[in-house]
Amino acid sequence: MKIGSALSSAGWLVCAAFSVGCAVDAEEPGEAVGVELKVPQESTEQFDYAPEGAEFEAAKAEPDDSLSAKGSASRPYGYTYMKAVSIPNGGQVGCYTAGGSAGVDPVLVLFRRHDNKHQTYPYTEQVWVQTLALNDDSNGLHPYLSFTNTSGSTLNAYLMAFAYGSSTGQADLWCTGSAMETINVVAGSVHTTASSGSASTSGSNGDPWLFMVEDTPLSWWSNWNDDTSSTNRESSFSYSGGSRGVWFVANGYNSGTTTINY
Repeated sequence: MKIGSALSSAGWLVCAAFSVGCAVDAEEPGEAVGVELKVPQESTEQFDYAPEGAEFEAAKAEPDDSLSAKGSASRPYGYTYMKAVSIPNGGQVGCYTAGGSAGVDPVLVLFRRHDNKHQTYPYTEQVWVQTLALNDDSNGLHPYLSFTNTSGSTLNAYLMAFAYGSSTGQADLWCTGSAMETINVVAGSVHTTASSGSASTSGSNGDPWLFMVEDTPLSWWSNWNDDTSSTNRESSFSYSGGSRGVWFVANGYNSGTTTINY
């Protein structure tokens, strides 16, 4: 059932009110002086909603394990659901999706930057990130994500919803202590295995922003980049380490298509 808008008009650094409480980090992008800050464009695509009570079975290809054949894939990208949350020591985050538009297949990930900040500027930085929790299918095509902070300090994280492959749309999001939201799930992805190499976007008709998030929680082997340079709005970064499962996710400041190269 479609209820309300997925994204706050106040921007993407919005506190998700989980039962443990949270706060937006003081260092927001808007505080950068003398910088032209980007304004995300919400998706205007209309999605057909599934009939009430419809059930969908998960029938998916396994991740691509061919490390020798680095590949590429065309994916839709857009300003997907993403919120900044601060999780105190001992705090818990529990979220799941349900319902939604026909064919949508959400994935939920909770991750944090290596510097434990909420920040996007400068847009050319290659940010080292840690997956805290990730889930694809716990109930048909819908994920359930749970994380308890046992680090001994507050973690400033992001909760992001993206699409398996090109299965974009809208879904209802439920998080402990928060009201239900209908969210946009408009960032396409590639689920594969990777070792060392580089990833980038190309042929984009706008301004994508590329994430790599690891399947395994609490290990440091993920990355993100918005702009390759001040004059190149395609995204790129390098990565290294042993073979592991990863998701390449094409978020963005507008809606369009891009080629994810990995």
